Amino acid sequence: MKFKNMFARSILCFLTLLALSAWLRAQPVQTGVEVRFLFLDESTGHYEAEIKGKTLLINRYPYSISDPLEVSVGERIPVYRVTETPEGPQRVQIADVPAGSESGSILAVLAPRRPTAESSLAYGVKTFDSDPDDFPVGSLRILNLGRSTAAFALGPERVLIKPGESHVVDPQPDRKNRFFARIAERTDDGWEVRYDNVEILRPGERVTGLFVYSPSGMKHTFTEAELEVSGDPPPSHYWLTYTERL
Repeated sequence: MKFKNMFARSILCFLTLLALSAWLRAQPVQTGVEVRFLFLDESTGHYEAEIKGKTLLINRYPYSISDPLEVSVGERIPVYRVTETPEGPQRVQIADVPAGSESGSILAVLAPRRPTAESSLAYGVKTFDSDPDDFPVGSLRILNLGRSTAAFALGPERVLIKPGESHVVDPQPDRKNRFFARIAERTDDGWEVRYDNVEILRPGERVTGLFVYSPSGMKHTFTEAELEVSGDPPPSHYWLTYTERL
């Protein structure tokens, strides 16, 4: 009887392993990843990427978050900055962005740097993975890419985030998919509010919010008439967002 029980358990274990193996083979293999780009730079010109032999425009304006570009997992993306010169457009490679994530989505943040012994490319790259296990639907991910510690009040959530840190919160939007967002920066003179508005988070979506610093005060977003009246804006931090639907 003992031998029969052991034999039955062995057969059950074998069948379970076969079923698990068949299930794993049936799971879709992640072969593509969506990459968004953000440039922390106010230089003139625009940015391009080479993907699968094609040259694609990424963005034309400082601090704009690009539309997602579909690439293969593990692909490296050459990025170029294009500026106008008297001799014509000058195209220089500034970065090489890795798309090594299998989560399906990453954000690549690029900023000017001094070339190093490891790389002669002029822009540093930091990628943020968007793993649904860590950043699920219905949540808001905060990335402090600025220079100061900031306090975030997002719906009922309250969190203090230092530069370079990130945090995922549950803002609990109301029945109209709204929640209040209030962001304050710690300065030498105390706390100063940098953003105070209503945000939207619909079912099936997740939002990434980025706290960034602009030395020009986002001057490129003002018209000439506004600048003539008010003068150049002071340097400041700003709140940017983009939404993903899963």
